[in-house]
Amino acid sequence: MNRKEAMLKSAEYYLKNKISVIPVAMDKKPLIQWREYQNKYATIDEVKQWLEDFPDMQLWWVTGKISSIIVVDVEKWWDISWLPDTAIVSTWWDWFHYYYSYVPWMTNKVRIKNLTDIRSDWWYVVLPPSRSTKGDYVWIKKKQPIMFPINLFQEWYKTKYSEEFETWYEWFPKWQRNNEMAKYIWHILAKTHPSIWDEVWLKLIKEANLKNRPPIDDDELLNTFESIKNKEKRSGSDRWYKNAGSKSSIDMWKDEDNKILPIREIAGKEENSESERYPTGINLIDNSTNWWFKAWDLVVISWMSWHWKTTIAQTFAVNLAELWLPILFFSYEVLISHLWKKFKEMWVTSDHPIYSVEKHTTGNVWWIEQKVKEAKVKYWIKVLVIDHLWFLLPKSNVNGISSNYAAYIGSIVRDLKTLAKDEKIIIILPAHLRKTEDPTMNDLKDSSSISQESDYVFIINRERSNQWDDYYQTHNKVMLVKNRATGDSVQWWFTIKWGRFVHDPFFVPEQAPNKTKKYWYG
Repeated sequence: MNRKEAMLKSAEYYLKNKISVIPVAMDKKPLIQWREYQNKYATIDEVKQWLEDFPDMQLWWVTGKISSIIVVDVEKWWDISWLPDTAIVSTWWDWFHYYYSYVPWMTNKVRIKNLTDIRSDWWYVVLPPSRSTKGDYVWIKKKQPIMFPINLFQEWYKTKYSEEFETWYEWFPKWQRNNEMAKYIWHILAKTHPSIWDEVWLKLIKEANLKNRPPIDDDELLNTFESIKNKEKRSGSDRWYKNAGSKSSIDMWKDEDNKILPIREIAGKEENSESERYPTGINLIDNSTNWWFKAWDLVVISWMSWHWKTTIAQTFAVNLAELWLPILFFSYEVLISHLWKKFKEMWVTSDHPIYSVEKHTTGNVWWIEQKVKEAKVKYWIKVLVIDHLWFLLPKSNVNGISSNYAAYIGSIVRDLKTLAKDEKIIIILPAHLRKTEDPTMNDLKDSSSISQESDYVFIINRERSNQWDDYYQTHNKVMLVKNRATGDSVQWWFTIKWGRFVHDPFFVPEQAPNKTKKYWYG
């Protein structure tokens, strides 16, 4: 393989893994106007054209949000033992690059520590197998980057926010101080990383308390701090992630994701994001959904108990996996060993890219979101299956299951739809029906938000035998009752073959053999 072919193959690999690359010369100067690649990925055709125009080009990795990476750049002759182990690139002469997962509040910073720089948004680093006038760039460790170690940069972080936090709190009299101090603590915790709440901000909170007349008792203040901190953690709050770095609401006008643009430009961006479409492997469904599911779709499968709901979810998953689309499967209802047995009946092997978690610690959507992000980095997950909705909890606290269960379920479904959109994945979500006879979309159990937030709703209905009430027919009627792509509502008859749902065009309900017992589990 010659150098040009090697460079093209490397670029293809990086682009496939959502790393924005651009061409540079051996003196590390860009060969193109590269700023646009902060917001979009190059195409393979563009890379081929670059190689034609610049035969000696090298590759840059555009750091920051576009490539989900922050690089800590340390000169090679300085101590690196303090940095957590992660993906590392180096050269023989002068430096190490430590790659960490992107966090939006960490900006470019020169000499943040001795001989140490930060490379984030609007910056770049050279990628292997490139070379410069000094030598080759090589992977020392090629592995999944870990989360950026904010705790190692506390002093910079404290300096960045301490002025705002120190001046924000004034003195309050006894009758007002507890309420105002609670607001102050919420204000700090909502904007800062949880790993430094105790080490950095508790001292500042105690200092602010001394301004009160009289100050709150130390034990009472600590109890308030711990209570608010625990509530933030239980709710899975990520407000620090979204708000860190914003000193006022005016800063929202500077947010690149919230610019006011002509509607045609916004539509164009969304269309580009939705360009990846994936067939279900069931032609009738693919035809009815305007050719395949796409990233951002929330697909609800609704059923009554014993109606093969897990089987159709697994059928979708296996068919997508056979296109080498990685699947993350959460099963709260059955053991993974049972799930794997069903998969093997569908001819799934260890080569299929289907993954799960060893232990389902919680049903909180925030926790699921973290696992999705982890799986995307490690396995490039495209599809998430969660079996099923009624095992889940919303990301943030809502006012009680007992007070309004419909709103509670609605908040979960909205969280999942946001997750699908933010991570550009398909989510397949089984959900309950509340009636068995002639169900419609209005019969989704507990909340109308399920149908409102979803892109597709399938209802599975196994009709009873015409001869025995305790038996169901061997075929299922599958109805597509919500179809955001085309608006068509259609239905088909399916049966099980080799463990999977398959369409049976010759089935006539009145001629059903009536051999399937009511409590047969599928």
